[in-house]
Amino acid sequence: MKVLKLEREPGDQRTGVFTSRIVSTGQGQKIALYFTGRQHAGENIADVLKQRARQLSPLIQMCDALSRNVPKLPSGVEILLANCLAHGKTAVVEVAQNFPAECRYVLETLREVYRYDAETRKGGLTAEERLRFHQERSCPVMDRLHTWLLHGAEVGDLFMTLFTPASCAALTRSTI
Repeated sequence: MKVLKLEREPGDQRTGVFTSRIVSTGQGQKIALYFTGRQHAGENIADVLKQRARQLSPLIQMCDALSRNVPKLPSGVEILLANCLAHGKTAVVEVAQNFPAECRYVLETLREVYRYDAETRKGGLTAEERLRFHQERSCPVMDRLHTWLLHGAEVGDLFMTLFTPASCAALTRSTI
């Protein structure tokens, strides 16, 4: 979709145009909302959450780990934040040539989690069963990776400086 004209408020310093997609699944239905404009994803989801019934259980927000994707929530509204593992993995692959040993460790650790996910899909587990399976098997693996990443001196300061806060967060607060 081509944006022909974007009205801006006086004093608006943003120059970009952003598109956000919010997908909701539940009770056998899917709803997709698309927003194109000056607001970042976090601002768009905050606007949607203002209209959501407060008695509903917290939603799971899946996004990359950029801070602009996390909404500033009204009081009493809660979300469960899950970052995309693929974004964190991509950051590792981009520096693998310079840090082969460190990147190999991260990628082999992530491979273990992906294998668990493949096992759940092959077994035809429900979403709830997959979640429980990952909590039992994948969480300890990701906790081990998280600990390893937090101890930057062990993996080398230069290696750690190549990761943006967003990619580190994606690796440590991830879901498949």
